[in-house]
Amino acid sequence: MNSLIVLSEEALQDILVDSKRVGTSLDFIRMVEDALQQKIDSKQMHAYIN
Repeated sequence: MNSLIVLSEEALQDILVDSKRVGTSLDFIRMVEDALQQKIDSKQMHAYIN
């Protein structure tokens, strides 16, 4: 489980942009991208259920 999932979607997007800008490792960028995708998927699932 990705511990970054607890962050808001906006925070994850900010981290992703900053990480790419400063040249953070690809592993970290992938981890942030995965957490962001999980967050988006979860939001879509909740919207579908409700």
